[in-house]
Amino acid sequence: MEDVDRGVLILTSDVGGGHRSVALALAEALEPFHVKVSIVDVIAQGLPSPLNRIGGLYGPLVNGAPLIWHALYHLTEGQWRTGFLLRCLKPLFFKRLISLLATTNPDVVVSTHPLANHLTVWALQRTRRVPVVTMITDLVTLHPLWICSEVDLCLVPTEEARREALNWGIPGAKVKVVGLPVGLAFTKRVSDRDAVRAELGLARHLFTVLISGGGEGIGELWALVKAVAKAGLGVQLIVVAGRNRKLKDRLEERAWEIPIHVTGFTERMPALMRAADCIITKAGPSTMSEALVCGLPLIITSAIPGQEEANVDYVVQSGAGIYTPTPEKAVAALKEFIASPGTLEQMRKAAWQLAHPQAAEKAARLIASLAR
Repeated sequence: MEDVDRGVLILTSDVGGGHRSVALALAEALEPFHVKVSIVDVIAQGLPSPLNRIGGLYGPLVNGAPLIWHALYHLTEGQWRTGFLLRCLKPLFFKRLISLLATTNPDVVVSTHPLANHLTVWALQRTRRVPVVTMITDLVTLHPLWICSEVDLCLVPTEEARREALNWGIPGAKVKVVGLPVGLAFTKRVSDRDAVRAELGLARHLFTVLISGGGEGIGELWALVKAVAKAGLGVQLIVVAGRNRKLKDRLEERAWEIPIHVTGFTERMPALMRAADCIITKAGPSTMSEALVCGLPLIITSAIPGQEEANVDYVVQSGAGIYTPTPEKAVAALKEFIASPGTLEQMRKAAWQLAHPQAAEKAARLIASLAR
């Protein structure tokens, strides 16, 4: 029997939704390896108050002031500038991070957030040296905060990300392409979509569109919903507003021309994706990877400047998605999907070909091999 005393500490953040969803997928995939997994928000628990609430600014910033976010992203992009930023952050994080490592006493530390890599390696030099694994959660473009050559393994979601990691200087033997981990529920194929819709209270036979702005409800969701509702396409919508409570309330208060099911941040995304014929979303890596695993054609409407822009080409060039930067173009894409089931089926097959349904299992196996 495996040693049940082994421990894995996963450092993540609730900034956005993708970092934690990857952490949860890894924890689920590690269960067969009989290790104790702890998941900790490195920003909320690593910074002193009130700085530990800074993660809550991410959604409003990228949604309301994307150009400012774009400037901040590129301002810290060079290796020298990244090093300077980390040296500034070290005094703020170090005491709590060392205490956390001493308390949890892990056999392996896994980072799913770019701030947790260098700081963890440095903190472990003061405590007990254990293996550190970086699980990069960006699909194509890597900010240098992800790049720490001192980690034991750097797991990346795509071949494109592997090349970026190598270009930034991580030794090739440490970089492994595993895909982006998604929860086990996303990997289960569905033979009866109508039954899934019935369980969710949706009409069985209507063309169903899932609209998602990711964990923070980012993007022009209101304009998208309004455009689709007025287009007379005979569809029903599932709208995921994420943590954007104001948007959720606004959507629920209006009387719409078509059936619309509105939800906030939800753990039922696997069922929602299985119920849908396609998804309209921004270019967030986790939502896109989950959709690909579900064989769900993507209509991509926007990308967060910096880390998400290259994700659009990654999906569109594969044939699994279409880029529609305006609500009008998104409606036009929906019209094409409805009029041409063959096109939709081709995109569904392309999505499955691009997907990495075994990513969490592959990553967990590598992580568990270091937990000795």
